[in-house]
Amino acid sequence: RARYILVTHMPEVGIQTTNHTCNAVLSGYSALGMGTEAEQLLLEIETLLSQSSSRPSALDTACYNSVLHGYSRDKTGIKSAERLFRAMKEQTPLHEGIHSTKILPPVPDMITYA
Repeated sequence: RARYILVTHMPEVGIQTTNHTCNAVLSGYSALGMGTEAEQLLLEIETLLSQSSSRPSALDTACYNSVLHGYSRDKTGIKSAERLFRAMKEQTPLHEGIHSTKILPPVPDMITYA
């Protein structure tokens, strides 16, 4: 339901998706240990916010840290967390969206390294 509100309902009523609204939903997924779902939502929002064929992330490091936290709560999520962290650290594209957008994740901060 949170995904629906963020991705569908808010834009329909003219409410802009921001880092804060996105991170609130991602934090909820993370608290439940839903790292995979959090990353899918993050990439979906990044794709929806994309404007060009190659660009930096529209979302900040806090959103990505929430996804990493979600992965860290699940033993099977370690490889996914390492993949996401490596992409942030090495600045390699994460995903090619529906518009062939290459999204470069934000540079990791001190919280990411923790």
